[in-house]
Amino acid sequence: MKKLVLILITLIIGFHNFAQTSDSVSTDSTAADTTVQIPSPTNITPSPIQREGFILTISKMIFWNKYLSNFRIGVTDLKLKYALEKYMDNKTIHGLPVEVVLINDQTAPSVNLIYIPQGGNKKIDAILQNYSGTNTVFVSENFEDRKKVDITLLKINNTHKIWINTPVINQKNVYILPQLKAYSIF
Repeated sequence: MKKLVLILITLIIGFHNFAQTSDSVSTDSTAADTTVQIPSPTNITPSPIQREGFILTISKMIFWNKYLSNFRIGVTDLKLKYALEKYMDNKTIHGLPVEVVLINDQTAPSVNLIYIPQGGNKKIDAILQNYSGTNTVFVSENFEDRKKVDITLLKINNTHKIWINTPVINQKNVYILPQLKAYSIF
């Protein structure tokens, strides 16, 4: 129980830090097209407990119109799969038990969310193609993936932020809680 409380406090502090940064995103309102300037975004390198907490929290803040018998999370890394299985043991997302499955560019099992860790995007285009037309939400730690995936975790001025790719995610039949949108830099 004490460990669970510490994890919850870590998640709350982590998401609180998502919302705070010393430099805000600025827009040039004089230009015909509004240009958003982001100060030096970099890939995040979360600790294992942060990564697992991010996955759990983000999953709970997105609602799908249709669920499988289990809430399925796809990952591209075997080590992450084992760590998530251990972390998600006896946890539920939207009242469903959590199942973690390994995916690659050759397989496309039904999943609610796919998490791509840093460096795990070598075959992201093929993976995205496998899930084209589905409501699978993609979350990546790789800043360079931000225009392809639904949600990107990144770091700006040593503060964790998220980038919600609104045009892409709006094509899916999912609902994102306003609390998660509030942490997005857009």
